[in-house]
Amino acid sequence: MWSATNRSPLLPLFFCYPVETKLTSIQDKLYGVVDNLRQTAVFIRESEI
Repeated sequence: MWSATNRSPLLPLFFCYPVETKLTSIQDKLYGVVDNLRQTAVFIRESEI
């Protein structure tokens, strides 16, 4: 219980702008990796035919 109440004042820090941009950049990187994998899979499938 004490840790939860201790951490609650820090919650606004987690929603501040820099953290948000870091998360979106990580998300963008993940989307890029997924996109590359999808393109590679399509390329392999086409070359097999």
